[in-house]
Amino acid sequence: MKRKIFALVTALVSAVGFSLSCSAESLNYGYNDDYGYGNEIDYNEPSWDDYDPAWDMDFTYLGSFHDRDSGFSAEMFKGGAVISGYEKSDSRIVVPEKIGDKNVIAIGEYAFQGNQSIIDVKLPKGLKYIGKGAFGNCTDLKSVEFPEGLLSIDQGAFFNCGLEAVQFPNSLTSIGTEAFWQCWSLTSAELSDSIERIGSFAFKESGIKQAYLPEKLDYLGKGAFENCSNLETVSFAHCPAVIEEFTFSNCEKLKTVTLANGVTAIEQNAFYGCGITDIEFYEGLIRIESQAFMDCKQLGGIQFPERLITVGDSAFEGCESLEYVNMTDDISDLGEFAFSKCGSLKSIQFSSKLKEIPASAFSYCSELKSVVIPEGVGMIRQEAFAWCEGLEEIYIPDSVNTISSKAFLMEDTSKITIIGNYNSYARSYASRYTISFKVDAAHQGQVKVMMIVMISVWSAVLDICLIMLVKAGIRKKDNNSGKGDI
Repeated sequence: MKRKIFALVTALVSAVGFSLSCSAESLNYGYNDDYGYGNEIDYNEPSWDDYDPAWDMDFTYLGSFHDRDSGFSAEMFKGGAVISGYEKSDSRIVVPEKIGDKNVIAIGEYAFQGNQSIIDVKLPKGLKYIGKGAFGNCTDLKSVEFPEGLLSIDQGAFFNCGLEAVQFPNSLTSIGTEAFWQCWSLTSAELSDSIERIGSFAFKESGIKQAYLPEKLDYLGKGAFENCSNLETVSFAHCPAVIEEFTFSNCEKLKTVTLANGVTAIEQNAFYGCGITDIEFYEGLIRIESQAFMDCKQLGGIQFPERLITVGDSAFEGCESLEYVNMTDDISDLGEFAFSKCGSLKSIQFSSKLKEIPASAFSYCSELKSVVIPEGVGMIRQEAFAWCEGLEEIYIPDSVNTISSKAFLMEDTSKITIIGNYNSYARSYASRYTISFKVDAAHQGQVKVMMIVMISVWSAVLDICLIMLVKAGIRKKDNNSGKGDI
């Protein structure tokens, strides 16, 4: 509740009408089309109302204060002062520890927004909170010194700044939505072990190269590191239960990701278009959603963990270097296009719980030569193996009773041989679409035995028939001989 009150207070501060270095039109942070920022926030993102930093201060409002000498304006409360503006054009700003007789506890919303003069800022001891858009669009701001005791950095506080490196204090617990979005020059951000929440798009389109996500982190918002084109390494000391959508999307240089135990779901597009070469999944992961690793062109192989159930639509589509896929037997939900356009894929180990091979699941896997469909699969859907030009043989079990006419769509199917039981649906399908068919070696012996048995039976029947005919002929001859004697 204190957080809610304080948010209202800082909103009041930004609306009081003091002389600010930015224009009035720029006070619509996150909603102004002229600036182009203000992402749609994930509805699952925790409400700050539920996150109380336990400030013990009196919010009784005392009035406004403007210090002509320092150039700072503030709103005054019994518990402290909130900086609301700055009228000078100094390149280096040292925010005072006190305004009047009150300790500065916060930088109010939009207090320095759009100030093109600021290059360096030193924030005071005792500061607890940096408000929404406080330094947004301060494009020449290169350095900020954060004090110990700072608890929270709010939405867009440093949007589109020229920051090059930041070191967060050990007291910081939350980094808000879009806080450092489009800080293109920001190559280093040391995340302190105290951080519990990083909001959606917090470091989106920044220049950050490494991300160590601390042990106390329990929420990482969607798109938090989206389009960080210089990001190379991500390491989790502790993983939130869900890696949200677009979290590391289009991080082209991201090759190494070290997850930790605790992840149950990787949401859609979470690692879309990354440069990942290898990733280890821990047991406990249940869902990999649609396009989660789509177009990760350097990913070489996948060993799925036990208990994984879902691999979503296009989850690994376009992973051009992927050579093998080993599914565990818990996977029962495989999406369409799941491994489409994996041009280097050579080996697939299927889950025994699959009931169908979805549409286009392995289409355009040109290096795939041999496939064994597991017993229990009942259907092979449209274009499941379309344009797999290197496919030579596919084993189809007796459980399959439906195969799409376009399941093996390609220019030339003459190289394909379907292997199965002699009396199977697969054999009749192969005959119908003029695809070569071969009886499975395991069934060939049974067929031979059956043929031997049948030949033996027919031979015995013929022998019996011959014996009966011979006996019948003898009786007839004997009968004719008897008539002659009479």
